[in-house]
Amino acid sequence: MPLISPNSLVGSPTLATGTSAPQQECGNLPQDQCAGSLTPERQRKRAALALHAALRSVSPVPPSAFAAASHGVASQANSPAAGTMAVADPSAPLCLTAAQHAELAALYGDAVIAKALAHDCFANVAALRRQLAHEAKTEITLADYDHIAPFLPAGDDRIEQSVVSAAGSEPGAVASLERTSVVHADGAISQRSISRNARGECIALNASGRFGVPPGWTAEDKMSRGADGVLKLRTRFIGPAGESGVVVRSFDGTTLHLDKAYKSTLPTRLAGVPGFARPVATVNYMTARACRILGVTAQNLQQIKVNRLQHRPTLVHLDWLMRNNPGKSIAELIDHSTWAKTYIRQTAEIVGRRTAPGPAIEPEGSRAWQAAHPGAPRRDWSYLQRETERLTFKHLTRQKIVKVDDATGCWETSAAMALACYKAQQCEGLSPGEAARRSQEIDALLQARLAAIGAEESGLRSRYGMAPQRVPAQINFDVTYRTIAHET
Repeated sequence: MPLISPNSLVGSPTLATGTSAPQQECGNLPQDQCAGSLTPERQRKRAALALHAALRSVSPVPPSAFAAASHGVASQANSPAAGTMAVADPSAPLCLTAAQHAELAALYGDAVIAKALAHDCFANVAALRRQLAHEAKTEITLADYDHIAPFLPAGDDRIEQSVVSAAGSEPGAVASLERTSVVHADGAISQRSISRNARGECIALNASGRFGVPPGWTAEDKMSRGADGVLKLRTRFIGPAGESGVVVRSFDGTTLHLDKAYKSTLPTRLAGVPGFARPVATVNYMTARACRILGVTAQNLQQIKVNRLQHRPTLVHLDWLMRNNPGKSIAELIDHSTWAKTYIRQTAEIVGRRTAPGPAIEPEGSRAWQAAHPGAPRRDWSYLQRETERLTFKHLTRQKIVKVDDATGCWETSAAMALACYKAQQCEGLSPGEAARRSQEIDALLQARLAAIGAEESGLRSRYGMAPQRVPAQINFDVTYRTIAHET
């Protein structure tokens, strides 16, 4: 059964969104074009209900279990006496034969094998072998980093550039505006503008086009310098089939802030990235590319800070570590997570640094995030999955969608409207057959991502023996790792 019924939400590029839809939901698309033939409000509501049912159908955890935690009984749900169905604990240590241990120890060392078995769960030796290989890999080397040049044109590109001077002399005022257009061999145009202050510092950047992405892809970059001097860069990658995802990175001259990363419908790896003869992990590359634009180097990078850690696999693994290592701090245990041993380590290695063990932890994270809307319940574990689903629609359609816990609107309705508008835009001018095929491509991309979100939840609970009504104890905290030279 498809995740979304072809007769309800998907399958028609002109699915009605109703006559009362706000104009901003459809971007620059005229309201009558967005709504197609102006189907009645009742059909719009039916589409929203179908979306709601589809999203819930891909969640392997009963909504009632999430509701319990949402209403302040998480402590009871996490108690063995909660009266819920017992879940077999698959977390018993994996036993290796002498031959298996010798094979792995020859590759990674006895200490690495012992730590992996003591601090993680593996269904079999193959799973252990895959994870060890993953954790030992350097995704992007310093040599790779030196070759990343997001705005370097190709040899057959034509450059059109202009510089406009302004009167501003204050540090935050624009003293010059540099506009660059790159005309590619096939006639396509990529554009970039840079605003600088009187000291020549970049205070704003806007770019859109084929800047440091594989053939057929587009990158959108927006960077600004705050009053505190911190540069914040938001980057979106858009693929040829509509794949889309966003990372937000900031740099204050010493600390790289990993603010947000939403892979959404992007593939796990990208092939054809300029300067790479091999496929490269998508989010790692987006981070490396951001570091180049932000000016991060081995000489100035002293810390890596993750704001509001909400990576679900890490949170479930950390919860298992806390259950099995009572008395140990989050700072001690987070080092044993795959997230710390791979992504954080690899981020430091991008510029030739490495992370020091024992990060600083801010347990409260962002209090503003926990209660973003007046009167809304405190955001919890169930919110993370629903927000991941919402963001999938947002990044695919590139339209505004009501927040999950915003009492002024229904996010499922908003997502249905955004999807309908996006399909109308994508199918405009196509023949009926082409429009049907494009609509099906969009459906397939969306359904695959929603299925992956649900499968992730189910797989994590199974791997770490987390009962249906248990939720991780920590879901929103900041982590700061010091970086040191490799020889230190």
